[in-house]
Amino acid sequence: MTEYWQLKKTMAPGCEPEIVTRIMQAMQPHVLGMSLAGAGGGGFMYLLTRDPDSVDLVRNVLTKVKVIRRYMKQWVMMSLKTSVVTIEIINSI
Repeated sequence: MTEYWQLKKTMAPGCEPEIVTRIMQAMQPHVLGMSLAGAGGGGFMYLLTRDPDSVDLVRNVLTKVKVIRRYMKQWVMMSLKTSVVTIEIINSI
């Protein structure tokens, strides 16, 4: 995912806002990969964490980067354990 995003940035310079760069730098030690999808202010970031139970870790990192509430409109946590997928929508972070 991260490699895909890096290649996409070379094809469309300037497509990564400063806040996204800050989030990605802060999340890098905690993820296996991350990228952006969508466009025009209606996009979203997705990431695959190293630890499947890291919602609190992600929340803490985003709090330190100071993006919660100002930039995040909705938070969706997906978890895959064995053959069960759990999706949780968290509206207040």
